[in-house]
Amino acid sequence: MSEVVNSGDTVGSDPKEARGSALRAARERAGFSARELVERANKKSPDESPLSVDAIYSYESGRTLLSGRVARRLAAVLDIPVSQLMIGDPVFSSIRSYLTDVDAFEDKAVQASILCADLVGSTEFKRYHSLKDGLAKTLQHNDVVTHCCTEFGGSVVKYVGDGVMVMFEGEESECRALQASLETIREMQVLNGRRNWAFPFSMVTRIGVHSGPVWVFKYGESPDDPRGTTVDIATGLTSLAGSNQVLCTKQTFEIAARTGTFPQPRDEFRRYLRGIKERFDLAVIMPEGYHYVSPDEEGSLSKVQTRLKEAYRLRHEKRSSDALAAFKRISDENPDNYHANISVAEYLLKEPQTDNPEGDTRLSLIADYIDRAMSSQPNSCQVWLLQASLDFRRFETTHEIGHIRQAVRFVRKAIHFADEGRNAGAMLQTRVCLIHFLQALAREGRDRDALDEARRLCMELEPSVEHAFNDCRSDFYVAYASVQLLSGSTDYETIEQILKHAKELNPGNARVYELELDLVKRRHPDGGIAGVFNVSAFE
Repeated sequence: MSEVVNSGDTVGSDPKEARGSALRAARERAGFSARELVERANKKSPDESPLSVDAIYSYESGRTLLSGRVARRLAAVLDIPVSQLMIGDPVFSSIRSYLTDVDAFEDKAVQASILCADLVGSTEFKRYHSLKDGLAKTLQHNDVVTHCCTEFGGSVVKYVGDGVMVMFEGEESECRALQASLETIREMQVLNGRRNWAFPFSMVTRIGVHSGPVWVFKYGESPDDPRGTTVDIATGLTSLAGSNQVLCTKQTFEIAARTGTFPQPRDEFRRYLRGIKERFDLAVIMPEGYHYVSPDEEGSLSKVQTRLKEAYRLRHEKRSSDALAAFKRISDENPDNYHANISVAEYLLKEPQTDNPEGDTRLSLIADYIDRAMSSQPNSCQVWLLQASLDFRRFETTHEIGHIRQAVRFVRKAIHFADEGRNAGAMLQTRVCLIHFLQALAREGRDRDALDEARRLCMELEPSVEHAFNDCRSDFYVAYASVQLLSGSTDYETIEQILKHAKELNPGNARVYELELDLVKRRHPDGGIAGVFNVSAFE
């Protein structure tokens, strides 16, 4: 790029004449005739409306105001910043003054605190979930950050995907930035609980905060764009922070602590930041009651999160034994880790039952993992659904009707928390589970009311199940077919089609084949084989 030159524009000069003079001076310095400039500009931007030699002369004489769009095209040919041509435009003039007025550079900075918040795990979440779910999680995260920071006087200056940058100016900016950071983490936890969002749907953020001089630019109608080392440090701290952590420079924390009350730093250490020469003294602060994960040898504050990602990767690759071992290791070292405990309980519940149910200690082990998860997130729909599934497993091993009644009570609690959180997937999954339990209660307990409720739920869910994931749809069709058979329906062709859909969606669903066998027995009773379900018990 050629040297930036001050074209001599003054406040109050006519923009038409000032821009025309700047264009003529730049063209002459480049050694172009008006025709050469037009030819190069049209060749460089073939998709734009062609320029003419008369248009160039009209701009240079001050008869026509040079627009920003044309100025960009001409500046690209002349190899100069567009601000050099846009004399009198407040947007470009402010940028130009930064580039040309070197002596006043330091005076143009404002003292501010920069907060950068980043949604943890969003890339992995978007990879394995729908676009709608990914957007919902990102938008909710950004909304919480925006609300909490605005409450403490911050101004959002940038949204970048799943990240938010906020600037705090004025007195006590350091204090207000840290207060907003802690409030953001607390508010996300409250919202996760209120809406019953468990991993991977729950929101977790990490925040970096630094204060110092900031230079603010503006481009067109866009919001202010803060720049400078202070911004670079804040973004670097964010990438280094762990889940639910606020990472700031020790200097920023000490200034904030003069006017505000904060929890004592969980850790203090020195680190290099990417793109910055010197090392910084850093401090980790978190709301009271949050578990702190110390940095590992490489300086990462999210070792457990990294190991969780690896465990979920194994799970996605269907390497069940490896994934289970990975989740167990995390739970053993971090007994209060909700995600690891939930995952271990899920895997153990999927394992086949032993031949000696009375001596099977796995049910007690599963209960321990569920209890750990429940202690950290008592309002989690997923926890109560697993608790219900555990009691159903106990029913299957002991055939005691009390266990199935307990399972029904627990799954109703799961439905309550799913509805409260407006989690569409969980709302459907929990109701499908309830249908399974109700038809089991109807079959074993001769409970006509349970069968009627199961039948009603099937009718209510059928229109919406088409939008569910394959496994959930398969489970619904299995439950629907089971209820139809239990009710004594003789519409065998419809039941056969329902089971066919279930098998297509999930060929590994063993319950489908059991019901197909039962359907054959119902259709051919002359074989002397009685039906699996005793329908007459309800009559």
